[in-house]
Amino acid sequence: AMQAAGNLVMPYTNGHVWDNSLPSFAEAKSFAAMRRDGKLYEEQWGTPKRPFTAMCPATAFYQDFLSRYDAEFVRRYKLDAIYLDQVAAVEPNWCFDSKHGHPLGAGKYWIDGYRTLLAKLAEQSGGKVAITSECAQEMFIDSLAGNLMWLPVGTEDVPLLPYVYSGYTIYFGSPASEQDSFDAFVAVQARALVWGLQPGWSQLWLTNQQHLAKAQYLGNLSKIRQQYHRYLTYGELTGELEWREKPEIRPATLHYTGPSGSVRQIETPRILSSIWIAEDGSTGVFAVNTGDRWAKLDGAALL
Repeated sequence: AMQAAGNLVMPYTNGHVWDNSLPSFAEAKSFAAMRRDGKLYEEQWGTPKRPFTAMCPATAFYQDFLSRYDAEFVRRYKLDAIYLDQVAAVEPNWCFDSKHGHPLGAGKYWIDGYRTLLAKLAEQSGGKVAITSECAQEMFIDSLAGNLMWLPVGTEDVPLLPYVYSGYTIYFGSPASEQDSFDAFVAVQARALVWGLQPGWSQLWLTNQQHLAKAQYLGNLSKIRQQYHRYLTYGELTGELEWREKPEIRPATLHYTGPSGSVRQIETPRILSSIWIAEDGSTGVFAVNTGDRWAKLDGAALL
């Protein structure tokens, strides 16, 4: 139904752990990552918490199982994209299982294993599906089409990753809370746009009538990104505008807590800006007024 309505669909799958309460774990257990003491790496996820076990991506069993499973998922439902949680987020678990055929403990086998798995998935999906994951480990940039950036916004943030890797990969995500004011919501989404992130990754609260203005604003930003994708998707982020008259600094209260679990107070310039160079050499300058009234500033210089 979602695809029939013109929506692109990207379901969630997990690329790192196996639910050890499932009957299938009996077969998979011997391919899990093993600690030095012979125990497995156990993790707790979900609400309520459920037990999971970290798998070893260097094993052919896990590479073949997950790539085959996800590729079948893609083909069966004619998916546009598929998301593998944790792959580009978690640090490698040192595996000491000598039966896995990789060096024991530290080594590049963890990264190489996931790169092989992702390559198999791309091949089995016909190379026509966007494969994405969580966060942004650089060693997977050429294996993934996009990276979910879900960490909370802070005053001291800088767009380092887009500045270095714009044009090579896509970053997406500007999570917010339904408790955020409209102005706070605007500040988060506008920053994502000018920094080259695909705004969004919102929950269903955004579809409620009381949040219609927020949904419309997010939709407008998405249209701008689509219209100017030659800059914001395929171009290179090169800097921002330097105003002779500094924009007003506005406070905002953000209720999306992420792992910190605490409400945060941030400060952000009323005018957010960026400068992009497209592949054809043309320059795109983007500036967003996050306030609720017109802003008149005294000129700017390109940095």
